[in-house]
Amino acid sequence: MQSFHDLAAFKTTYDVSLAVMKRVVPFIPDNECRLRDHLAEIVKDIPRMIASEAEGGYFKDGKNPNSLALNFIGEAMVLIKYCRDLHDRHINRELCNELIANYEKARKELRGQTETDGEEELHETLRN
Repeated sequence: MQSFHDLAAFKTTYDVSLAVMKRVVPFIPDNECRLRDHLAEIVKDIPRMIASEAEGGYFKDGKNPNSLALNFIGEAMVLIKYCRDLHDRHINRELCNELIANYEKARKELRGQTETDGEEELHETLRN
């Protein structure tokens, strides 16, 4: 069994979560505190769920962590689109599009349709 650190979906979603926390969340206006708080919470939950699944875990209510991670990825994508479309004076549209594309990549990875070409380049881009 491989460690969750070795999973492409974990690496992708962790790097995206860091980018969102550093480059999107701080620039959401104060009057959008619910959007800001929910986005911050959900992007941190996604890699945690992937790690839990990799370690063979299920949640107490019997839900599969990867299924929840897939649902949360979709929700995070919508929230990032809101940030892009409503607050583009403060938040970089191109960055949001890149984050959305990387979440889409993670969805495919979680579904087993992984393409790992350029993966290290992706992670380096998000870290900057």
